[in-house]
Amino acid sequence: MKVKEQINSGDLVVPGDVLGVIEEFIADSGTYEEGGLILASIIGNVNVNTKTKRISVIAKNNKPITPVKGAIVYGKVSDAKKQLVDLTIGKIDSTELHTPVTGTLHISCVSESYTENMTDAYRIGDIVKAHVVDDKRQPCYISTVGHQFGCILARCTRCGAYLQRKGRSTLKCMDCENVERRKISEDYLSI
Repeated sequence: MKVKEQINSGDLVVPGDVLGVIEEFIADSGTYEEGGLILASIIGNVNVNTKTKRISVIAKNNKPITPVKGAIVYGKVSDAKKQLVDLTIGKIDSTELHTPVTGTLHISCVSESYTENMTDAYRIGDIVKAHVVDDKRQPCYISTVGHQFGCILARCTRCGAYLQRKGRSTLKCMDCENVERRKISEDYLSI
């Protein structure tokens, strides 16, 4: 445990640095108490509020992770319209996001073949694997063109059970026998 002589606002600290004692301050975000001491739990800059008697650490790298062009993203369809689908992205490449971001999939970027309506490819709640084609706009634009991209998990719109893959673009519910179409990834999960 590293002990500093005096901690001031703005000082850079690492986990385990002693920031103060519980008799003087209240431990706030980025800190924890142990044995009457207030210690840093993250790397960051100290914030001492003398009015409220609170001490906290503001993360050094608090920049949110955002999708970049070419990144593979995984997300859940949150909205589906005739021409567009919004995807709530929860994973970029192999990094799980603490704060999800949104990606937009246009009907022209669904597959190599013609798609008349987005509900022929995706439904609300589907889990989709895609790649980012434009990261300059917010939300980012994504695509599912290619065999490795598309729906990787879907539920039956009738009964809610997981759908099993029964062909290149066909899924079947084993509970109610309902058959549905999707733009399916070669990585489709069968549960």
